[in-house]
Amino acid sequence: RTTHPCFDLLKELFAAVLTSDKTMFIWGERDELTPFVRFRLFTHEQLGNCTPINLQHEFKRFWNQKHLHQSTDPCACEPCLGKQPSELWSLQDAVANHLLEYLPKVLTNQNFTIGLDPNLFHRNEAELRHRAQLSEYARNDCLSMQQIISKMRLDNYDFASHTIEQIQLELFDTSPVQLDQGPMEFSPAVVEIDHPEPV
Repeated sequence: RTTHPCFDLLKELFAAVLTSDKTMFIWGERDELTPFVRFRLFTHEQLGNCTPINLQHEFKRFWNQKHLHQSTDPCACEPCLGKQPSELWSLQDAVANHLLEYLPKVLTNQNFTIGLDPNLFHRNEAELRHRAQLSEYARNDCLSMQQIISKMRLDNYDFASHTIEQIQLELFDTSPVQLDQGPMEFSPAVVEIDHPEPV
């Protein structure tokens, strides 16, 4: 709601982040943010100003650098995992193989424009629950990307090919954030996946 006290703060945040001197990591294309322009938190012009790094493409490069084919089993190179050379990684596959966690994607194709604000008019508890699930889904997607970026940096992956002058990933924090609606935290179910580290 544009009358909510946080609305102007969120607009200021987007104005500060969506500038040409900032880098934004995305999984896929920048166009995924376009439908959210209607909420008036940012504009098409602001989206065009930012410098995106498609983490989906970077992850594929990273994986291929770290996981060369090995004649011993199991091998974690893309062909041995069943990935085609032109096939991009889904976020769920990247989380499963790189972070060894499970990222549920049941809500992938849901309509986010129904409104994620829990104070919006709702007809029943099921709609409230669905909105809460959409919020958690979006939060987990963002935090999964942050964890992937952090792990890639720990593995000395060089994002410099994108002429990033300064990326301070230390500013990101995956600790719970306290809001009026309760804590927000990344909490995917952990699934054990047996992939040995490359030698």
